[in-house]
Amino acid sequence: MQIAFGPVPVASARQWITDARTVLRKVRAAGGSLPVELPIDVEEAFVGYLDEWEERAGRADPFEWSADLDVEHARHLLVYFFSLLSLDDETWAAHDLPFTTPVAQPFIDALSDAVLTALAAVDTEVAPSIKASWPERSIDRPWRADPGERFRVVIVDDTEDVRLLLGMTLNIDGRFDLVGTATNGREAITVCREAQPDGVLLDVMMPVLDGIDTLPELRAACPRSRIVMLSANDHPDIVSRARQGGADDFVTKGAPLEDVLDALLRS
Repeated sequence: MQIAFGPVPVASARQWITDARTVLRKVRAAGGSLPVELPIDVEEAFVGYLDEWEERAGRADPFEWSADLDVEHARHLLVYFFSLLSLDDETWAAHDLPFTTPVAQPFIDALSDAVLTALAAVDTEVAPSIKASWPERSIDRPWRADPGERFRVVIVDDTEDVRLLLGMTLNIDGRFDLVGTATNGREAITVCREAQPDGVLLDVMMPVLDGIDTLPELRAACPRSRIVMLSANDHPDIVSRARQGGADDFVTKGAPLEDVLDALLRS
């Protein structure tokens, strides 16, 4: 996947690189207390990008960069940055995370715009939802709420990054508990029968047993669960089959993430 960004002031690039290394270190030190996750192979690749950018920032002003980026790495990194930027200000301050450094803003704006635009062209699973939901640090995300009695959710999707993105969104929101995940409909029936969740986020297109064919047995196993179907394909026939099969709601992948949370809680 080809991306290009810049020119941006080299001082902005240097500051953001420093901030990014600090955040990586502090997320590791948090030991799982932050709802942020970066697989080790993606982290290693990201550190490689930081090293390359740092070397380039020592040679040229303004800073520009173009390269082929691994699609899976890009998806993971977008989920990671989205999750960081979605954290509430109290969590941000408690861990002394530095991504609000003003001088770094031109670099992160250019980088995030470039990666979002490039990834949205090749990815229908993760990039559109993140692009629709990308937070502004000065705006409270509408899905965040004070923790109370939590709504228990199972996520069913065969794409790891979708499960990661949805799980982090639930975690950050404060109203939900993720009580299980599954990668296909057959697993979902087993997990949901045991967990008896309040809600299920169920992908349509999956191997082994797809979401539509899963619905009747899932509805029988969890009669009180609210089932929200997710799909990149919102053709009327698909939506109609989902609702006829027992789904309570249908959200198109690519919609803002608050739409998913609203669908779970909608009475």
